[in-house]
Amino acid sequence: MLFRSLASSASFTTQTNGWIDLFNMNLDTAGHTITAGTGRIFIKNTNINGHTITADAGSVTIQNTTIDGGSLRTTDNASSKFRFIGDITMTGVPWEDPGAGSFEVHSATRFWGDYAHGLPEGYTLNVGDEIGRASGRERV
Repeated sequence: MLFRSLASSASFTTQTNGWIDLFNMNLDTAGHTITAGTGRIFIKNTNINGHTITADAGSVTIQNTTIDGGSLRTTDNASSKFRFIGDITMTGVPWEDPGAGSFEVHSATRFWGDYAHGLPEGYTLNVGDEIGRASGRERV
């Protein structure tokens, strides 16, 4: 499913092996959820305000996007992944990782907002090459 226009008050979850692309959008009604079940979600050039974004046995790719409030969550499943690409601005957005999921960068990525000068203590960011092979793990 490709969404270029969606009610900003929507919550949604991918179906088994399904996908959702959110391009060039403003999701500005706080308190809703975006969940990658066993599928994938690709968020690009989008402004998100106050949503909980969860990778629950699925993957979420965030590219050139601003997130203000809410949270990013993985579950205790090794298939739960967040991938960051490009310029990512996050203000008031904690990462919640119970251990098996991961937060990754695979190409030129710059963090702005709360993470412009580094990640908080205890956060882990995996660093890979352009084709997704892990080349390092950075724990702050």
